[in-house]
Amino acid sequence: MAEEKKTLNFKEQHKKDVIWQIWFPVGFGAAAMLSLGIMAVFSLQSGTDSSARWGHVATMWLLLPVFFVGLISFLFLAALIFGVTKLTAILPDYSAIVQVYARLLSARVKILADRSVNPFIQIKAYKSMISRFWLALYYLILGGYSR
Repeated sequence: MAEEKKTLNFKEQHKKDVIWQIWFPVGFGAAAMLSLGIMAVFSLQSGTDSSARWGHVATMWLLLPVFFVGLISFLFLAALIFGVTKLTAILPDYSAIVQVYARLLSARVKILADRSVNPFIQIKAYKSMISRFWLALYYLILGGYSR
């Protein structure tokens, strides 16, 4: 029973939070924009200073989102440039260390690969040596090449 009551309280609190944290600010912003638009329509008279002033206000409202997107893009780009500058300042030291370890690892892998293949190469070499010996003996007995 206590679980159900706690769940109901949570749902009610969530509904209140949604109303006050989402719908109220959106509604307030929409009402403010609508009222500014209505004020602009009713205050405009052709050829007056008021129409020029409201034209400038409208231009500001149109350019404001573009300005904020540009500002955020600029700050992101500046942060990237700063990060790359710091990274390139320390990168050569660490890349040299990584390169040394990569060369050591490469040399050890080569040594281990040579050691692991060496018995097979020796067996092939002995087999080739024995077959060459018998072939030379065969040619020696027959007296050379015959076609």
